[in-house]
Amino acid sequence: MKKLHIGSGKDYRKGFINLDHPKAPVKCDIRHDLNKTPYPFKKSEFDHIIAFNIIEHLDNIPDIISELVRISKNNAIIEIIVPHFTCADVAVDLQHRRGYSYFSFDDYEYLGYKVLYRKINFPIRRKFMELFANKLPGFYEHNMAFLFQASTVYYKLQVKK
Repeated sequence: MKKLHIGSGKDYRKGFINLDHPKAPVKCDIRHDLNKTPYPFKKSEFDHIIAFNIIEHLDNIPDIISELVRISKNNAIIEIIVPHFTCADVAVDLQHRRGYSYFSFDDYEYLGYKVLYRKINFPIRRKFMELFANKLPGFYEHNMAFLFQASTVYYKLQVKK
């Protein structure tokens, strides 16, 4: 099973090819500007890709997702963690381009994936909201999100070629 970790940063993972920016002062296996496609991999090369806390730093998300699909095998899993749009880190970190919703990846399944699972995560002091927000995500995001801010959104996508 071939696995890729994009935007690995300080989270170097054994068993993965760790990919990060050419100027990032971190240990990684391959250096590449993630805003520039194509990535230095063959078509249908990976079974599993993780992108934890990196997608929000990139420019053209549909292009990036298309590239992840291109380098993934059919039925590969792509796991993504990004800040929820209510997370203060979206505004505090100048490198963050945007925050995300529970529904952010729904309209882009035509790029070649299916959303298998997603979850809104909360900091410990607001963990009590997690079950409710994930049971009724539309209601939470439209009516309660700025009262009870979330921290991240986790997505599990399955590539469909």
